Amino acid sequence: MTIKTLIIAAAAAAVTATSAAANQFPVDNRIDTSDILELGSITADNAGVLEVYDYRLGTQGRLLGTDDIHAGANTNVRVPVGIAPTGQVLAVLTVDGQPVAAQRFYVEND
Repeated sequence: MTIKTLIIAAAAAAVTATSAAANQFPVDNRIDTSDILELGSITADNAGVLEVYDYRLGTQGRLLGTDDIHAGANTNVRVPVGIAPTGQVLAVLTVDGQPVAAQRFYVEND
């Protein structure tokens, strides 16, 4: 294997690792019910908007709340939703008007 081949392989691996790290939600998808949902840390490759929808019936329902997300790591993301939801919610990260990542969260009552 030549040096050039090794450099190309290393560059490809770095790009893959960077892409895999972008647009990620927390591993724990259980949150406490509240009128402000605490979703944890969310990583985004570009600035965008986090939209939280009702997901009680297993489909994307009514929009409950939004929060602006900046590029990179966003820690302690909190989305005001008005009335505390029950069941499940769907968080959708949207960049330039296009959804780039989504995760269901199970809302737990205390």
